[in-house]
Amino acid sequence: MTARKKESVEKEEKAPEKRGEKSIVRTMAMRYGMDSGAFLQVLNNTVMPQRATKEQAAAFLLICERYSLDPFASEVYAFPGQGGVKALVGVDGFITIANRDPAFDGMSYEETRDKDGKLESMTCSVHRKDRSIPVAATEWMAECFNARSPIWKKMPNRMLRHKATIQAIRLAFGMAGLGDLDEIKDMESEKKSKVDLNDVVSKPKEEKVDGQ
Repeated sequence: MTARKKESVEKEEKAPEKRGEKSIVRTMAMRYGMDSGAFLQVLNNTVMPQRATKEQAAAFLLICERYSLDPFASEVYAFPGQGGVKALVGVDGFITIANRDPAFDGMSYEETRDKDGKLESMTCSVHRKDRSIPVAATEWMAECFNARSPIWKKMPNRMLRHKATIQAIRLAFGMAGLGDLDEIKDMESEKKSKVDLNDVVSKPKEEKVDGQ
């Protein structure tokens, strides 16, 4: 058999590369310069909620890839929800997405206050280079204030500004699949404590997603 024939046989005998969650895991791992196994250990120990399935992890990574969000830089969070894991994004993540869009041309804010000087509402206007009228969203303190949240109690004006920013960006750029996470610090207590990446990679752990 000639060398060309041998090469042809070898190519035919190779199993086709599987797609789906393994492809997205490999793609995301390459972004961080890691192999799939090490990447999954880090992801499962620092980002994914407990008992998350491999399908849920793959769906979460697809959202990260679609919007170029970094789950390790607090741009997007994986939280358990009804029927699976939901990708929740904080204000930093939404601003990152907006800044990457070539049509983004900045934001402006307007506020209203009551007779006692307390903030009533916050309006965020997102300006786009391809539109003559900005896209605006107004959020009201009476509707958004969360009395059970420590961060809303401590910084209500800042949180309302974040809320208006998020909603305006979502309207201006039509984002789908992203939940609104405006109470990051309040939810951090429910997340697992930070893990040293060197320890995560070196210690064996049952993986939730098979990256082999």
